[in-house]
Amino acid sequence: MILAAIVATPAGAHFGTVRHFLRVHADPRYLNNTRTITATSVSIPSGGFDAVRVLCPTGYQAIGGGIDTNQLLTMVVTSSAPVIEGTRLIFAADGRHAAATGWQASARNNDASNQTFKVAVVCSK
Repeated sequence: MILAAIVATPAGAHFGTVRHFLRVHADPRYLNNTRTITATSVSIPSGGFDAVRVLCPTGYQAIGGGIDTNQLLTMVVTSSAPVIEGTRLIFAADGRHAAATGWQASARNNDASNQTFKVAVVCSK
């Protein structure tokens, strides 16, 4: 069985490139006070697990963050989310909250040797 789809477009339709639709116009007013804070690399023994929380400096709020592992094939990221009102995202009640103040991430080491990971938070005023 052969299936085919026919797609019709309006006469004179213009299709821009993906770049055209995804172009971001960053306003410099919001980037002047941005800081990236990283935590010291954490070493996890074989079969181990650890979590790291990185907080923004006083007066800053978290606008992003993440985790990076040195061994992509055997390290498992188990959580990566903003810190809201001093707690992990999973424990925050549904609804509106104050701005996030940091980032927390965790990982499990499935490798036979010690492995490391690092967490960062991007903060802005």
